[in-house]
Amino acid sequence: MPNQPRSLIAGTDSNLKSALPGERLSGDSCSLSGNCCPLVSNWKFTLPIALAMIAGLIWLTPGPATSTTSAPVTQLAMQSTSNTEAPRLLRHVVLFQFKPETAPEQVETIVTAFGQLRSKIAEIADYEYGINNSPEGLSEGLTHCFLVTFHSEADRDAYLPHPAHLEFVQLLRPHLAKAVVVDYWAGT
Repeated sequence: MPNQPRSLIAGTDSNLKSALPGERLSGDSCSLSGNCCPLVSNWKFTLPIALAMIAGLIWLTPGPATSTTSAPVTQLAMQSTSNTEAPRLLRHVVLFQFKPETAPEQVETIVTAFGQLRSKIAEIADYEYGINNSPEGLSEGLTHCFLVTFHSEADRDAYLPHPAHLEFVQLLRPHLAKAVVVDYWAGT
C-alpha cells in the first residue's frame, strides 16, 4: 500500500507524526478506544480548542437584557432577504455613568424615558437595556447599557435630531457623569 494516504497524528510534546490508517504509533495510546486518537492523546492540543469552543457558545448565549419590541431582533435577523443573506441591522450602543448624587428614582425615570423613545420614534427597530454585571472590572464606572437598533443609517440619522430624543437628552444631561456611544453593523 505505498500510495495510501497518511494522516497526521498529534504526538507527545509539540511533535506531529504521520500514520497509515489503522497503524498504531508507539507512545500514542488512547485509553478511551485502544486505538490512536489524536485529539484525546494530546490534551495540550485539544484543551485550548475545547475552551475556545465553550467560550464561543457562552458568548452567543443571550443575556438577561430587557426588550420592548413585539418581534425580537433575532427573529428579524432570521428573516432572510434572499436564501443566503439576512438583513443587516445597525446597532447604536449607549453606555452611561450617572453622577453619584443622582438618586435611584431619577435613574429609573431616565431609563423609563429612554425606553419610551421606542413608541415615539418610528425609526427605532428595537430597544433593550441592562445594568452592568461584568466581573472583569473594566467598565470604568459605566453602569447602564442601552442598545437601540435601526434598519439603516438614515433611520439612525433621523433618530438623533428627533424632538423626542432631544427632550430625553435634556432630561438626562444634569445626571450624566460619562457616556460612551458606539455604532456598528451587526454581523459584519
